[in-house]
Amino acid sequence: MKTIIAITILILSTFSFLQSEEAKTYKVDIDSKGMKTFYNKNDPADPDFKIELNRICVISRDYLDSLEVGKFMIYDFDFDKDGNIIILDLDRMWKFSRNGRFIKKWSRAGEGPGEFRQPNSFYILNDTIYVQNFPKIIKFDSTGRFINNILITNYSDFPRKVFAVGRSYLLGVTGSGFDPDSFKKTDRIKMFDTKNLRMIKSLFVREKKKKGTMFSRDDYFLYTGGEKEFFVVDNSYDDYKIDCFDSKTGKMKYKIRKNHIRVKNDEKIKTHHGVYNGEKIVITTGDEKLKESINWVYYDKYGRLWVDSNNIDKKEKEESGLYFDIFKDGVFLKRIKLDLGIIKPWGFKLNGNKIVVFDEDNNVNIYEFK
Repeated sequence: MKTIIAITILILSTFSFLQSEEAKTYKVDIDSKGMKTFYNKNDPADPDFKIELNRICVISRDYLDSLEVGKFMIYDFDFDKDGNIIILDLDRMWKFSRNGRFIKKWSRAGEGPGEFRQPNSFYILNDTIYVQNFPKIIKFDSTGRFINNILITNYSDFPRKVFAVGRSYLLGVTGSGFDPDSFKKTDRIKMFDTKNLRMIKSLFVREKKKKGTMFSRDDYFLYTGGEKEFFVVDNSYDDYKIDCFDSKTGKMKYKIRKNHIRVKNDEKIKTHHGVYNGEKIVITTGDEKLKESINWVYYDKYGRLWVDSNNIDKKEKEESGLYFDIFKDGVFLKRIKLDLGIIKPWGFKLNGNKIVVFDEDNNVNIYEFK
């Protein structure tokens, strides 16, 4: 009997300890409808968590110059089934081997077969490359040979950015417009079939009114995700809010909240001159007093959410680098600094478990992680 009592006390003590440890980093509230909200503090739930990077290759600026590349920007990237790197540049596509050796370049600006004008994303499905360039999706095989176009004339049903690809469906953000009179913007995420990109259903719709100027970031649609779930940021100057949804049904799964201290905007004021509806306009940027809580979000191969936030401490301001808040299943694991081995990284992009980033000499550095 004494043994049973002792074991019971030990179990209760362990449970109490775990509860107290959880309370230190986050708490979970469940409303009357069963919806969970994770309230995360700035203390990491897993202080030992880290992302270990392995540099796959470096495509040097000198090597790019030898290929007569000229201006080179990476709008999107992916890997084919053989491990080769596919890169979407401005009106061009490139293929490099895993060790950074040039294999092939194709396409150019235009309206002819296999040509496009300033697309910013593509995806690979069943060894076929799909480039989104309204009003058409341009298909290439893995060697860069043009196959055909899929024409989608309705802008509201055009997947201008595909961020999750499944066996029979994919998720994409469709065209959304900004109304300068009402200062409102509507964002949508829809499901499409993979064969002819027919819209299956709408998963997410949000109408939001800008709080800042026409050029402020507070209406940027920040989203990410995969086959199982996707995330949408409810950005503001005051709060750190991200909602998670089921990728098949569009039903909200849970909410992420995190402690946030408002950040002063140190951007210099700039004046922009342009034309709208045939009339000259003058827009001023940099006059917002605060920064939005979140800059960008990413989703990796292992179901982790990466958040580029403005919660920057004094040490981070003094040290150059890339910092991210990492979440898993609603819980803030840790804020990490990527060990890239370069001084001034820029142009960061993440796809699955691969990262592309430029260094201070404009070399392309490609990494993978577990």
